[in-house]
Amino acid sequence: MLNAIMKKGNAALMAGMTLLFCAMSPSAQAASGAFEYTRADRQGNVTFEDPANACRTLSTGNGAINVSNRTDTVATLYKFDDCRAEGEIATVAARGGTWPSGPTLVVAHAVKFG
Repeated sequence: MLNAIMKKGNAALMAGMTLLFCAMSPSAQAASGAFEYTRADRQGNVTFEDPANACRTLSTGNGAINVSNRTDTVATLYKFDDCRAEGEIATVAARGGTWPSGPTLVVAHAVKFG
């Protein structure tokens, strides 16, 4: 009987540790700092603070034509709003990295941190 109780206790412990590990996953963490972009419609800039390490659409102003990444995390820009790999445009360094869309005016529609 004691053996059965210990097996159940070990299973509960492992389940708890798995839950804790998943909760601490880097994808759930937030980048620290500000991310700013120039709206593609050229009607100003949009800034957000401490973004989550997940795909985020840049829908205000129909996307971004220039970005400034002042977070502590690398930002990857995408031409599709679902951050699919084949739409990757550029990787913007943390702590001051910038991305100009250039003379062809490539528009970024999403960003992912981490």
